[in-house]
Amino acid sequence: MKVVWIHGVSRLRSPSMSKWVEMLLPEMRGLSADLDISVDEIRGIGVPALKGLTNRYVLYTMHSLKLRGDLFHIHDHANSHLVPILPKESPKIVTVHDLYMLEGQVSDLRAAPFRLLNVRGIMRSQHIITVSAHMKEEIVKRLSYPPERISVIFCGIDHARYRPTQGREVLAGHYGLGEGKRYLLFVGSEEPRKNFPSVLHAFRNLLADHPDLILVKVGPAGSRRYRLQSLKAVEELGLKNQVVFCGHVPEEHLPLFYSHAEALVAPSYYEGGSGMHVMEAMACACPVVASQIPQAKELTGNAVMYCDPHDPDDIYAKTNVILTDEETRLKVVSGGLRRAQELSWERSAREHLVVYGRYLGIES
Repeated sequence: MKVVWIHGVSRLRSPSMSKWVEMLLPEMRGLSADLDISVDEIRGIGVPALKGLTNRYVLYTMHSLKLRGDLFHIHDHANSHLVPILPKESPKIVTVHDLYMLEGQVSDLRAAPFRLLNVRGIMRSQHIITVSAHMKEEIVKRLSYPPERISVIFCGIDHARYRPTQGREVLAGHYGLGEGKRYLLFVGSEEPRKNFPSVLHAFRNLLADHPDLILVKVGPAGSRRYRLQSLKAVEELGLKNQVVFCGHVPEEHLPLFYSHAEALVAPSYYEGGSGMHVMEAMACACPVVASQIPQAKELTGNAVMYCDPHDPDDIYAKTNVILTDEETRLKVVSGGLRRAQELSWERSAREHLVVYGRYLGIES
């Protein structure tokens, strides 16, 4: 059985989307000899003014017209506009990580292609895989998609890589984070839903009790505009010498960042996606202060310190507990390690095979 994974345009792909496919693919191939899985993608063009709409909705659409397979799995809902043009006789599965483009705070211009084309593709798919029961409820509520055709499958964790890790000298050599430098960690973009400004305000308050603390921001900004806004906030809050922007880092360095951090602070307003960075931090024995939104609670299984993402004072207070109460810190760390052990890419692959078997007539 030929299964085609639609992986989209590499220039537009987030690191988490890349990791999802890279980790899931070998597990799927190892579990089923009946499936011939191929990954389809294009690099796309690099002209900034054209790379979004042109790459995804023109170039990749034209490329996809020639694809053939017994089943198609679109791993990122951003490519769901392809469903109507893929062979009618082949079942189409779409992984929907979130419905953020339907949120009111997203500009109409930015969200228009998704609302016009991608929602139509999602509705015409034979099955949806999503990353939480909360997101399943959102899909049913907002799109009226049949719940019996939606499967909830969590992401996995690469436990060979994400575990408590020594190597402070690497952080010192590459990022200036040597022994004795205590830091809070923020991993992700600086787009509004990630709530980085509230982290900055909470961090400023923490400095009164922890003057040696610094804030380390890992990951690209998401856009030049977002970075300029972040730098302006850092300047206005007087944090120029206490905030370190590391940008994109090699994945082999991420376990080091997590393992040596005082805490990961992740107070997103909206986190419909996999929340992979939170789970990887937990696997590295890093205590996590996370948003109390439903999807985060479901994923973390009450193994983190929850905060109100709309209240910087609460983010400050919950982070300060981690920094000052050793008993609570150890409880959060041990709970995070237990929760992380429940998730694996093998488990995710087995659950994907159950869905595939439903449409290909094979036993999982």
